[in-house]
Amino acid sequence: MGRFKPVQKGLMLLPVDFSRQIIPGSFEHALCYLVDHELDFSGLRERYRNDVQGASAYDPAVLFKIILLTYSRGLIGSRWIEAMCRQNILFIAVAGDNQPHFTTLAAFIAELHLQWLCSDEVSGCRARLPALPPPSSVFAHTGENQDAAGYIFPRQMRWL
Repeated sequence: MGRFKPVQKGLMLLPVDFSRQIIPGSFEHALCYLVDHELDFSGLRERYRNDVQGASAYDPAVLFKIILLTYSRGLIGSRWIEAMCRQNILFIAVAGDNQPHFTTLAAFIAELHLQWLCSDEVSGCRARLPALPPPSSVFAHTGENQDAAGYIFPRQMRWL
């Protein structure tokens, strides 16, 4: 009777070079280049006041890359986005092995909507940044309509 090599189906620890996972010429490579070199996140970075005390925060550029990559794949739920950052090697590479909690992702998405839909201070970003779909959980508990007329946040709402 013949002997065969065993088939490994369980957990394995493999060395992964994240820079080699993002293939030049792919959407992920273009996304990382544009977010890292072309977009300015200084307005979002100034909101963080944790340089002396408090936990370290996720870079807004990394969160933006994660959100755009998952939206490009048709995933819009923050729990799905969190799972992809933990399980998919391409998402892990784009995120730089950051695994934000789904509440952090949902709050960041809401902050993006608040800043770019209701703010006058970000004048040139509307033309450069793609429109994100509205977060589905914002009106889930109120039963309000999610159309464009009802999708307005007050300026006092801040999640970050």
